Amino acid sequence: MKNNMKNGFLSNLPISLSVFSYSAILGITCNTKSIDYLELMLMNIFIFAGSSQFVIADMISSSFGIATIIGTAVLINLRYFLIGTTLNTLFLIEH
Repeated sequence: MKNNMKNGFLSNLPISLSVFSYSAILGITCNTKSIDYLELMLMNIFIFAGSSQFVIADMISSSFGIATIIGTAVLINLRYFLIGTTLNTLFLIEH
């Protein structure tokens, strides 16, 4: 068990550096846009795509309506639908 934890930690170390960098930049961006900690935390919980988070932070500070912000986030995240459809053949299991 102890060895598995160590291996898991070491395996995730490279990606954790990029996640830390991304989160630091998003935090600085939200701080300059006067988005408080609770709003940032909720955005991180409910929004999957990092690019959407940066766009939403900019749109909130520019006083766009909530419908426009949600619509923009949905449009940005539609790329995952296209990525998923192209990868579909890799995950199909023939019986």
